[in-house]
Amino acid sequence: MIKHSSVRVSNELGLGHPRAAKYSVYVTVFQSLVIGLVCMAVVLIAKDYFAYIFTSSKVMQVATSKLAFILAITMVLNSVQPVISGGFTRTDVPTSIYVALPF
Repeated sequence: MIKHSSVRVSNELGLGHPRAAKYSVYVTVFQSLVIGLVCMAVVLIAKDYFAYIFTSSKVMQVATSKLAFILAITMVLNSVQPVISGGFTRTDVPTSIYVALPF
């Protein structure tokens, strides 16, 4: 989604429409925030149950349930942060090549 919004902003700026570029940034941030809030709600609703997928230990399930709030907040922050910073990693380039690139 970040790639598409950066292309949209670039196209709007290239056409000389700074207001449209600003609006597309607002829309992208809002969409990312909504997606993050939905994921946060899912984590908070299922906080007592999603540990069952990974472990059968009661101690780990209780600990995971207690940490669900931190996970939920992190999901919201990580959904908005890449859009605000304007950057993204090159997911289409293998990591070994990415480390060797000079930038």
